[in-house]
Amino acid sequence: MAAANLDGASTNTLPGEPFKPVLGGDHDHVTLSMNFAWRKFKSSISDERNPEKPLYIISYKIFPKLRLIFRRASGDDGSDGSAEDDNSADESIIGTGTVNNVSIDSSYTCHGRKDKLVAQKRFHTLYTHRSAALSVDGKPQVVTWSGDCGLKRWDFVCVDENQTPLAKFTANLWGVKKLGKVELMGPRAEDPAFRDEMVITGILVGYTMIWRANNIFQLFGSLFGKPGKDREYPVQEGPAPKNDDTLTAKESYPPKQA
Repeated sequence: MAAANLDGASTNTLPGEPFKPVLGGDHDHVTLSMNFAWRKFKSSISDERNPEKPLYIISYKIFPKLRLIFRRASGDDGSDGSAEDDNSADESIIGTGTVNNVSIDSSYTCHGRKDKLVAQKRFHTLYTHRSAALSVDGKPQVVTWSGDCGLKRWDFVCVDENQTPLAKFTANLWGVKKLGKVELMGPRAEDPAFRDEMVITGILVGYTMIWRANNIFQLFGSLFGKPGKDREYPVQEGPAPKNDDTLTAKESYPPKQA
């Protein structure tokens, strides 16, 4: 795949404007780097084509659960690294991710929409979620995250129902500042909505598995949980919750095969 060119980037990415996929050309691969600042206890995510201008800032809350807050970076809220950004307006939050202490499922919000990363295996990295960014006629499409762990890095790959690669999150297991990178693939690589969703879910899958590997309580979650069974699934849109990611509406998840 060719690297994307800033000068040739898609021009139809304004907020509220429908994204029109660009087939072929230089719009099929975007790489975002993830760097951690120990002084602020935050991570920044930048497009490698323009590394000096962060796209996202991730804040962390450890108790009572590991929680990630994804904010849109901007030059006037301090999130560009020049000042603290703890007082950013709620409007800057694009999503959250919550890793449970026992359950091996994780929950997230993306632009007010609540969903879960549902484990399909007890002791393997295999998670599914419903992608609103890839919805067809208003119906979210099921995508799958799988993982491959080595000595230095842990790769998480997302594919659609046709096994076409959509995104990849690579976690540097020994990284101190450079924690990893997110790669976006295909004609939607420049789509802001697709990028937001893949960044949130990909990084959340990574933290979920790292937490599972270092938390004995989730061993019980693997043993006594019911991977791949019906799960609660939100069917209504709404504002992103500030303190609780609890899902209330129910629907069969994953969808039953005909």
